[in-house]
Amino acid sequence: MRRRGVLSDFTFRFIALYVASLSVAVFLTQGAIYGYFSSNHFSEVRAEMENELNGLESAFAASGRSGLAEYIDERTRLGYFNPFFYLAVEKDYQKIAGNLDTWPSHMEFPGWWINFELDMREWGDQGSETEFVALSRELDNGVQVIAARHSEEVWNSSRLVLQTLIRTMLTTLLFGLVGGLVVTLITSKWITSLNLSVEEITGGNLSERIDPSDSRGSMRDLILGINQMLDTIESLMLGVKRVSDNIAHDLRTPLTRMRHQLEQMQLDSDRERPEVVTELIAECDDLLSTFAALLRIAQLEAGNRRLDFTPVTLSELCSDVVELYQPLAEEKHIVLSYQPGFDSVVRADRDLLFQVLANLVDNAIKYTSEGGRVDVRLGRGTVVVADSGPGIPEPDREKAFQRFLRLESSRSMQPGNGLGLSLVKAVVDAHGGEVELMDNDPGLRVVITFPPAARLASHLG
Repeated sequence: MRRRGVLSDFTFRFIALYVASLSVAVFLTQGAIYGYFSSNHFSEVRAEMENELNGLESAFAASGRSGLAEYIDERTRLGYFNPFFYLAVEKDYQKIAGNLDTWPSHMEFPGWWINFELDMREWGDQGSETEFVALSRELDNGVQVIAARHSEEVWNSSRLVLQTLIRTMLTTLLFGLVGGLVVTLITSKWITSLNLSVEEITGGNLSERIDPSDSRGSMRDLILGINQMLDTIESLMLGVKRVSDNIAHDLRTPLTRMRHQLEQMQLDSDRERPEVVTELIAECDDLLSTFAALLRIAQLEAGNRRLDFTPVTLSELCSDVVELYQPLAEEKHIVLSYQPGFDSVVRADRDLLFQVLANLVDNAIKYTSEGGRVDVRLGRGTVVVADSGPGIPEPDREKAFQRFLRLESSRSMQPGNGLGLSLVKAVVDAHGGEVELMDNDPGLRVVITFPPAARLASHLG
């Protein structure tokens, strides 16, 4: 068996494709989430700045420049509790109040956002360029105010969300690939075990089966289905072998007799022996009958024979069969009776059903001793043929439907090819029915049951 690499395995490639498709979907979803969050975040920041500007404007309107300066001082004394920076200037940019020193040179963006950098003095004489985002507003008498925030603070929340989304996507991709690898290894192990079993079977070991103990769910159902298929194949192969053995056993005798008689005719060519020719013709008829029965059974089991389904009245069919075999029964001093009971109409192939009933009645008469009886009875969707013969032992009843199978007692009592019950079984199965062999105490009772779908009508006779 050729072993392929895990990365080239179909299962891994399928899961990898699925993970890639899932990652794209996750990326698009997270992009939409990030866009929505960013839009809301910046809208909230702008709203907060608008509120701060509104407060500055209200303080200026109420108390002028002094009120504005006092309001800004109160806001800046909040320290870390207030992230905003303020600046109020005159028309000539002279500072009125605020924790920013000078009016900045800024870049203005759509929506009245402004962005600027200032050299902020921190500890000692060290300074650093600090970037701000802000909104400005012009008040009465040329006074201008600005409310600003560190841009780093504004962007940090957005970056945090973006980083979280990226990590989530990478984690999804990583776990998907690892999961795909694990599933591939498990599946490859199962397929390897399956291939080993298949190799055993193709090597001739038809009894080999796949162990379902380590499987669950649909995989277990699949293994059980495969094992059932293998059971059927083994049974069919054993049936073919058994049929071949029986053919060799049952056809060897008439062929040997024919050869012997032909040799005698060759030695006695100067004498006429018409009785030998008659015997040879009879032997040939038996062989042709055997092969014809085999062909009919094979066609029925394979579904190759087209059945002519028509409404068939079982009472008329049984009456015709009983009438046909009545002389033969009287010749052997056997009572052949017919009890209509429930009359049923079924959809069936009349010729095949007639042949089935004829085989059963013929066998019943053949194996019933003089003074015995054969009964044909109708039930609700059933036909029963019972006799008072030797019957079939219960352990052998299941095997009785096998082709060419004849019990040893039957071989010594009556001639035959062992195909009668096989043909009965094939015809009944083709009609979706069931045939069962039961004890008649004494004798054998054969019960044929037609499926409800085949029954058209039924009434008490």
